[in-house]
Amino acid sequence: GLSGLKISEGAISQAQGRLSLWLQTETGQILEMIRQSSHLHMDETGWKINGKGHWLWAAVNERLAYYRIDRSRGSKVPKDILGETFKGILITDFFSAYNKLTLRKQKCLVHLFREMRQLKERDPTQEFLLPYRKLKRILKDALRLNQQRQKLGPIVFNRRKERLHERLLDFACSIQPHKDWKRLSARLLKHHKEIFTFLDHREISSNNNAAERAIRPHVIIRNRSYQNRTEKGAEAHSTLTSLLRSLQLQGRDPLQELQKAYLHHRQGNPEPILFAQA
Repeated sequence: GLSGLKISEGAISQAQGRLSLWLQTETGQILEMIRQSSHLHMDETGWKINGKGHWLWAAVNERLAYYRIDRSRGSKVPKDILGETFKGILITDFFSAYNKLTLRKQKCLVHLFREMRQLKERDPTQEFLLPYRKLKRILKDALRLNQQRQKLGPIVFNRRKERLHERLLDFACSIQPHKDWKRLSARLLKHHKEIFTFLDHREISSNNNAAERAIRPHVIIRNRSYQNRTEKGAEAHSTLTSLLRSLQLQGRDPLQELQKAYLHHRQGNPEPILFAQA
């Protein structure tokens, strides 16, 4: 050990738990701030506490990240994270837990492209390829239009945007003999107002890559460990990783900032200091 001192894994875990208790007010500040943001990305991945199945949820934007570990994968978790105050746009995949949220949404086009490509590899018949090419062209035209926003001007841009909405709705309503396209068309019809939200709001992404990047380190941890042994350990994990990821997104030194916040709260100061200006 360092300077002849020995420390066990259990002692490190306990130290992390004590540190997270002092820093929970900082994570609470992150939660309040994401609830006031104009848009958020959300995603979830499998997790375990003492071997029992749980889910790790992530809510992120360009400057903040909030994680929560919960037994549920249902809509009550994102509802509770977002609270009553979030009025922004939520960017997610097509997972059903987000359907009950009465918010403006953008569905991830990368997920849609990925699923279409996987289905094409499994069934490259003409019956599948004809609607595949048609929908791919509609989606690519939308992405191209977004890139040409400045050059086209508002009148032409809005006219082409409305035309894209019409094309997507026509496609979703068309009769599809192929079983996969019956399913995908039904999904597109259900979410047709949530496919091109990024064309209405230039700050909105057409994909959920930000949430997937935020989730990826936890997937690596999950594949190399048993995750958490206790509820307290899960709370510490959520608190500390929320702070670490948020500080990284802002280009700040996590070790220096967490040390500053820890000393601040140990001295009896209850107000959060890390993200007051975020």
